[in-house]
Amino acid sequence: MAPATAGNAFNPAISLILSGTYTNLSQDPADYRITGFIPGGEIEPGSRGFSLAESELIVSANIDPNFYGYLTLALSPENELGVEEAAIQTTTLGHGLTAKAGRFYSGIGYLNEQHPHAWDFVDAPLAYKAFLGRQYGNDGMQLKWIAPTDTFLEFGAEAGRGSNFPGSERNKNGVGSYALFAHLGDDIGTDHSWR
Repeated sequence: MAPATAGNAFNPAISLILSGTYTNLSQDPADYRITGFIPGGEIEPGSRGFSLAESELIVSANIDPNFYGYLTLALSPENELGVEEAAIQTTTLGHGLTAKAGRFYSGIGYLNEQHPHAWDFVDAPLAYKAFLGRQYGNDGMQLKWIAPTDTFLEFGAEAGRGSNFPGSERNKNGVGSYALFAHLGDDIGTDHSWR
């Protein structure tokens, strides 16, 4: 999520994303497995035929000159409504630093922070399904730093509750999961995807 533009500084941006799919599978989706991995999360290919995929209502706005906040409510194909993301993010730390707190998708990998409707494909890559259960979200804090170079270098660290796959709910106080990540690109302003 990017902070709202200056012309709309304190008015919330609201969007509704309705997503539908048509699935034609040669094998029964109930039998889907990734050999050698315990399935976790939403890795199944979905129902055959037409269906309403995950739909989202997103509200975002600058809270004040120093903070930006956003909320994403998601309606799953199983008709379950839930808070997918709800976080605040700094806008003025300077020196390439940003901090985020709340519920958000981890910065691990290029694709994990993006919502499925922004993907260039319908299904998550096999590695994301096997290791992250499609997408890894967490309740916690994140710190990112972009190096002041012509080459895009971003480093990040996260600490969170760890209640979602691949973490596990340990029902204890303190931090349940940690993540460190780095993103590298050719130069600032280009597509930094690792596809």
